[in-house]
Amino acid sequence: MQATKSMPQPSERTQVAMEAARCAGKILLEGYHSHLEIKQKSSPLDLVTQYDEMAEACVIETIAKHFPHDSFLGEEGGIQQRDDNEAIWIIDALDGTLNFTRQIPAFCVSLSFIQGGAIQLGVIHIPMTGDIYVAEKGMGAYVNEYQIRCSTIDDLERAIVSVGVHQLVEPRTNRFIGHMTEIIQSGASLRRSGSASIDLAYVAAGKIESYAEPNLYGWDFAAGLILIKEAGGRATFLDTEQMDIFRQQTVILSNSNLHDKLLYTFKEGTTYEYH
Repeated sequence: MQATKSMPQPSERTQVAMEAARCAGKILLEGYHSHLEIKQKSSPLDLVTQYDEMAEACVIETIAKHFPHDSFLGEEGGIQQRDDNEAIWIIDALDGTLNFTRQIPAFCVSLSFIQGGAIQLGVIHIPMTGDIYVAEKGMGAYVNEYQIRCSTIDDLERAIVSVGVHQLVEPRTNRFIGHMTEIIQSGASLRRSGSASIDLAYVAAGKIESYAEPNLYGWDFAAGLILIKEAGGRATFLDTEQMDIFRQQTVILSNSNLHDKLLYTFKEGTTYEYH
């Protein structure tokens, strides 16, 4: 049976977020085969190009026209506080910059909106495929207006898990690698696309079962988190008692059936499950 489009009428903020994501996506497509001005940030593999900055500016300009009092937190531009500090947009206008610089077609635009400490909506747009993933709190998760759900796989031997790991320079990352080794030894198949947001969208769509990373900022996980929650999945932060969009955190996101098994493997102390 052919699926039918079932996405309800989105709120004005979600519609504007989709418009902003497509605006940024168009810029990235124009830049994909262009000359890149590449600058190094924290490490030789942590890069920024002029298209990161142009795409982020387009997103902020598009949203600010409709919501001039909202604040912004962008990966490149940092915090821009406006009149309403409780209403904040989280922006990664080019997630997968390293892929982009190598002409690997796995990169995306990731936007979310937080109000009162809760994620209200998320949009992930993959320019190379044209796919746009959308979730709004309490309304489900969708790709190209078709509803999506996390998978129901409940054993690691049939699971595809994705990870994000950068340089192994601190104990938290090394512990994380040890835990992931246990999961792989349990039979799971490992993937890494180089874009956290794409992998999170794939968890929400049931294409893979889990994504985990030890050093995620809010712009890395917020849009994907609400997609996964609205698609029936779960998200747990390790070594913390709350979600914090302003600092790096270890996050495990997965379908509901595998989540407890993954958490047991990590054997961490304090955890916080986002609801």
